Parts: sequence; structure tokens; C-alpha cells
Amino acid sequence: MQVTNKTLLIIILWLPLYVMAAGLPGIPEVPKIPAFLPNIAQVPATQPMPIDGTWLITSLGKKIKIDSGRAYAVDGWLHLFVLDIQPGMVVQRNIMPTGPGRYRGEDLPLMGAFTANVQADRSLRFTVSSMLGPVSYSMMPVQLNNAQWFTQEMRKAGLIAQTSSPVSSSGYQFSSPSGGVNIENIQVPSGNTKTQSNCKNTVYDPATDSVHCSN
Repeated sequence: MQVTNKTLLIIILWLPLYVMAAGLPGIPEVPKIPAFLPNIAQVPATQPMPIDGTWLITSLGKKIKIDSGRAYAVDGWLHLFVLDIQPGMVVQRNIMPTGPGRYRGEDLPLMGAFTANVQADRSLRFTVSSMLGPVSYSMMPVQLNNAQWFTQEMRKAGLIAQTSSPVSSSGYQFSSPSGGVNIENIQVPSGNTKTQSNCKNTVYDPATDSVHCSN
């Protein structure tokens, strides 16, 4: 089902009046309508990125997952009072890097292009040129697909200090490193019988700027 900008604008202008009247006697509750968004299976993947993983939209308390150029809802929420964004619905697409720690794409619920920048606290700050004007929001990482790659991205963007072995420009890449996390750089706690080669779950420790085996 295709919905034009004009139709959505009418809905947006009409909804506040309906919501205010919904509590009055004889006025029915506002019904939930499935959001007019594609499913993840309908939006092709592009390429892996350092920001791939699960993120929390701080203003909503809801999670989405960024996955190879598109992002889909993990949790559901109501948009504009009645539009029901359901798990699996795509909320961002055409996500692509424009530089270290910088991205652009399309926000589907807000119907506008966005720019996103990685911040020093590891959050992503979005600015959307929506049909109703600029909208800003932030997301915090819940679980990244490749925490080490994301740290490399932050270091290249100048958001964290270079280590004794800085990442050179020639070594920096937007495409996913082969094999995912470099297991040679994973620190296995002393006394742990697991070896680096069979470490399946990793976690980034910002205090030591390193990735640890957690399984």
C-alpha cells in the first residue's frame, strides 16, 4: 500500500484533535494501524558496516537492529499515536558511510533523509530532515556485531586516543574485515580454560580499550 506525503500530512494534522477527543463520552478509542513500512525481507542488504548491531533509541526506549545498510525494529512502538511499528519492519534504509564515524540514509517513519555521527560516548546522533522540519535523536549500542571494528571506526574519527599501534589510513576500511573480530587481539582472562581460537562471544571493555572473551 502506497501512502503519499499529502495523505500522511492530513493524518498528522488530524490526529491531535482526535486523540484529545478520544477520552470524551461517545468518542471511540484511537485504533492502531500497521505502519506503512516494508518488511526486512523486502529491503535488500548492501554491505556490512562498523555500526551493524542492536541499538537503543534513547528517547523511545525501543531497540532497532542495523544490518548491512538497513535497520529494522526489534521492539514495536506507536508512531504518531496510531501507526503501529512492528518488529521486523524497516525503519531506516540506504545507510552508507560518508567518512569515519559519519553516515547518511533515509528514515522511513519520519519520511526524510538523515545524517548520523558517532559520538565520543559511543552513541549515534541522528539529524533527520523530516516533512515537519528537522528532528534529532540519539541511539546507544546494545550489542555490536563487531565491537573491535567499531572501536577502529571511533579511533579513525579521532573520538578516542590512538594506541601504541595506530590504525593507518591504508588499513582502515568500510568493508567488513574477513573473519569478523580478530581473535588474536582478544584477551582471555587468566585461569580461563578457553583459548582464543574457540572464543565465540566477545565484549568490548572501554576501560582497557580491548575486546574480551565472555563465553
